[in-house]
Amino acid sequence: MPTTSSICVVAERSPLTWKPFDGFAVRKSANTVYVHDFEGFETRNLSTFRLLLAAIDMLCVEDFPWILVNTGDRDAPTSIKGIPSLSYSTTCGTHDHVCPDFVFDHWRQTQLDDYDLGAKELTTLGMTRPVTDQLGWRGALTHPVRQVLAGLDDKRDFDTELIVWDRSNPGRLTCSNFVSLADQVRRWRYLIDIEGTGYSGRLKLLFFSRRVVFLQQRPFEEWYFPDLKPWMHYVPVRRDLADLIEQLHRLKQQPDLEQMITDRALEFASLRLTRGAAIARWGELLSSHARGTLT
Repeated sequence: MPTTSSICVVAERSPLTWKPFDGFAVRKSANTVYVHDFEGFETRNLSTFRLLLAAIDMLCVEDFPWILVNTGDRDAPTSIKGIPSLSYSTTCGTHDHVCPDFVFDHWRQTQLDDYDLGAKELTTLGMTRPVTDQLGWRGALTHPVRQVLAGLDDKRDFDTELIVWDRSNPGRLTCSNFVSLADQVRRWRYLIDIEGTGYSGRLKLLFFSRRVVFLQQRPFEEWYFPDLKPWMHYVPVRRDLADLIEQLHRLKQQPDLEQMITDRALEFASLRLTRGAAIARWGELLSSHARGTLT
C-alpha cells in the first residue's frame, strides 16, 4: 500500500495464512509499519490505512503487535486466532472495537473526492432553502427495506428512488438517476439514512447538511453511535419504516424542533465527525492496543 507518510511502510506476511475478510493486518515496530493486505472492495483498504497511518504519525502511537482491520460492510469477530480485530460497525452493543471507515478519507467512486471538503460544501449548501419540501433518497437495492422506501415515492412528500450503478468505470460510478450528496442538500428539505448490506458510509456526512436526518433503526452501529440522541440529532424511524410518514408529519408541525435538530446535528458533526476526529479515534484504538488494553 503506497502512502505519503514519512514513516517507513513494509509489506510483511501476517500470522494468518488465510484471508479472514476484506481488509488488512498491521503492526508497528520502531519507525516502521508492517502491513499484510488481504485485498478488499474498491479503494477501502488504502483509504483506511491512510487514516491509520496519519494517527500513528500525528499522535506518536507506540509500537503495537499485529491487529486486523476489517473493511467490509459487516462486523467481524473482535478477535481471530488471538489477534484483535477492528470493524467499521458493531452488532453486539459494545463499540470498543469499532474504527472509523474509509469515507473519512474519500469516496471518489460516488463523487466524494475529499471528506472534509465535501462536509464543508454540504454545510454551506444547507444555509440555502431547499428546492422542495420533500424527503429525498437515492440508493441501490441492497436491503428489502429500501424497496419499501422506494414505494413511498409520490414526488409530493417523498422523492425516493432505487438506483442501479453503472460500474463500467469502477473509479467513478454513475447511473441514470444519480443525485450527488451536494444535489440532495440543494433539492430536499429532509434526508433519510437506511441500512444496506451492513453499516452506512454516508450517514456521518448527512449530519453536516443543515437538513433533518431521519435515521432508521438498524443492527449495525458505528463508533460514534453511543453519543447520538433521537429528537436531538435525528428523527428516529422504525426498522420497517412503518412510522416514517407519521414522524415526517410530526416534524412538519414543529418548525422549532426542526431547527433545533439541524443545529444540534451540525454541532455534533463539527466536533465528532471530522477527519481529525476520525484520526483521533484511530489513535485511541491503536494506543489501547499498544498498551494491551484492547480486549
